[in-house]
Amino acid sequence: MLRGAVGAVILSIVGALPAHAVECEKWSRLDDAGKSAILARMIQARLSSGEFGEYTSVRHGAVRRCLEQAMPAMQQDFDSTCSQGEAADMEALDRIFDGYVASCIP
Repeated sequence: MLRGAVGAVILSIVGALPAHAVECEKWSRLDDAGKSAILARMIQARLSSGEFGEYTSVRHGAVRRCLEQAMPAMQQDFDSTCSQGEAADMEALDRIFDGYVASCIP
């Protein structure tokens, strides 16, 4: 019962966040499953954006695989940045994510 309630809370947080607007305050409240869900949603949103419209499906798939493989490192980087407290500005996580996207584009 408790697990279902926690899952519902995570889904409501994930669903309420725009794909590219994660802040440390919200990130830090999530468990590992919630963090993974946020990262998966950010990846999907980026791949669905017009930014990748010119890529073939093969390249699109390669970028997706690269980003999905980088999720543990992204989570660690997000956690590390958010542990800095006030030093992490609101765009810090977006910049980290953008760096991973750039590193995955062939």
